[in-house]
Amino acid sequence: MHRATTFTIIGIVALIITVVPAGSQASEFKLTPSLTVSEEYNDNIFIRPKEKVKDYITHIIPGIHILYLAPYWDWDIKYSYEHRY
Repeated sequence: MHRATTFTIIGIVALIITVVPAGSQASEFKLTPSLTVSEEYNDNIFIRPKEKVKDYITHIIPGIHILYLAPYWDWDIKYSYEHRY
């Protein structure tokens, strides 16, 4: 066998060994949106003893839940936004 052929075979084997992936890992990912709607009645919404104002108050609260489970870390994030004016 020629010296060039030997180096070519060794080079091809070394290339195959380094290119083949060692293994893969799976992770879990979930993205869940949410929307909460609530209603309340208040007999004094401005908290004034003499000038009481009665009214219904509606709350609309959008939210999101993100779950990401991987071998090195776990993320469990929940966020909701409630704006009061």
